[in-house]
Amino acid sequence: QEFGRRSGTEAIPNIVALGMAAEIARREIDGGVAGRIGAMRDAFEQRLFAALPGVSVNGDRERRLPSISSLCFPGVDAAGLIILLDEREVACSAGSACHAGDLQSSHVLTAMGCDDARIRGTMRFSWSRMNTMEETLRAADIVIDGVNKLRSLRGDGSPVIVST
Repeated sequence: QEFGRRSGTEAIPNIVALGMAAEIARREIDGGVAGRIGAMRDAFEQRLFAALPGVSVNGDRERRLPSISSLCFPGVDAAGLIILLDEREVACSAGSACHAGDLQSSHVLTAMGCDDARIRGTMRFSWSRMNTMEETLRAADIVIDGVNKLRSLRGDGSPVIVST
């Protein structure tokens, strides 16, 4: 305003809303929401590790966000798994978050030292305060079914090829 010599009128409602959002986030963290979310992630991973040979975590298992699980499923094409999981209402993505929807290999996973085969088999799952343990364990069972289905189609680990 005033030809760049004075600041504009502050958006008081927006300032109050931002402060309230920060307060709610602080209360949730103090109230153990991050721990509850991490427990869901850990239960999800434990169920997968017990049922699916070779599944592994991408990155450091200790120093990571409690709400994210980046897993590699050897012998499985993530794009095919996404289709199976989507049909059963499990939302997830292939690769890394900053590479979702892209057909090229994830530069994040490449920087982490993952080879192309590992990147092709990587899925990313995430949780929020709105998820429940029941949903988490149900999702794990659906993932197990999907991975087993894709692995059975491949047999020896080679890609499924349909001749015409």
